Amino acid sequence: MLRQLAEAMRSELATLIPDSTAREPVDNLLVRALDQPAGTATEALHDALSSHPATRDWMRRTTGVTKETDAAISPLGAALAPNPLYICPEGDYSVVRETVASDVLLCPNDGSILERA
Repeated sequence: MLRQLAEAMRSELATLIPDSTAREPVDNLLVRALDQPAGTATEALHDALSSHPATRDWMRRTTGVTKETDAAISPLGAALAPNPLYICPEGDYSVVRETVASDVLLCPNDGSILERA
């Protein structure tokens, strides 16, 4: 599922991030993640898919996962269940955890409470 999302995102990346300078690092992350063998790229795919505010918005629109939606019942939620993604509301940081965090996770950049995607 994540690999398919990454491939779809790459095909729309020029539209999502029109500025080539901002787009290039995101595309590089996607390419490196997609080049990893199946079954070993989960963390790299999560990082690439959430690496830019435009890609996070695209993921929310594409998968239906929003701040108000429980990720466990969405199509992406099934893929994320073992490794939930937490995102800063300011969009400047994200982290994948191996388990659902019971403690409050804080953004190291601005101190915001991270939200589960």
